Amino acid sequence: PGTFRVAFKSRDHVSSIYDAEMPWSVFFADGGIAFHQGDPDNASAGCVKLDEEDARAFFDHLQVGDPVQVV
Repeated sequence: PGTFRVAFKSRDHVSSIYDAEMPWSVFFADGGIAFHQGDPDNASAGCVKLDEEDARAFFDHLQVGDPVQVV
């Protein structure tokens, strides 16, 4: 939890560590932490998984440098 800033975005990101697809990624914290489309029922290595509609809306709306609050 905390307040962060959008560092970068990647529409079709693939994790170089886990070889996992991370569509609509918005990176906001050190260590490659992002929120992106993904099944919340599958374990995460630290990212926040969202349904496609929400992930795409955040990706489209947020710009690099915008604040992000995780609660």
